Amino acid sequence: MANLQTTTVTTFNATTSISASTVLNESTSSIQQWAGYVGIQTPNVDPVNNYADILVNTNGYAWINGYVSIPANQSYNTAHDFWFALSLYGLKIATGVTWDGLMGVSTWTSGNNSYLRITNNYNAPWAFGHYHVNVTAFTGSSKNSITSSVLTRIN
Repeated sequence: MANLQTTTVTTFNATTSISASTVLNESTSSIQQWAGYVGIQTPNVDPVNNYADILVNTNGYAWINGYVSIPANQSYNTAHDFWFALSLYGLKIATGVTWDGLMGVSTWTSGNNSYLRITNNYNAPWAFGHYHVNVTAFTGSSKNSITSSVLTRIN
């Protein structure tokens, strides 16, 4: 049978780190909620190409991550929910189970800004009206790294 040894530790050092093939966000400075209506009467919506730039990451290569919910007001009940990571490196998305492809998601960049764009792929411009857009976003290294000319920050 083994005997337990008694020992005393006088110094304890610990470190934390994160590693993965892609690290999207190491420090979250802010959790923000944005909401608003996007549709044919909304400023900054391109009615010809049916798109709206709903969020802008102004912090260059730092990632912002979040969740977007766009309940449909079309002729059937569905929702356009997706998770995103956005920076000058690009856009990554994962869609929810009710994703039907009638809402497109893309990005474009200008200077230090990357834009989160939604495109209405439905056969009627913005479903004859508007969509309510809810966004919960986790900022990267700056809590002021998100702006929107379409949505309003609600927290």
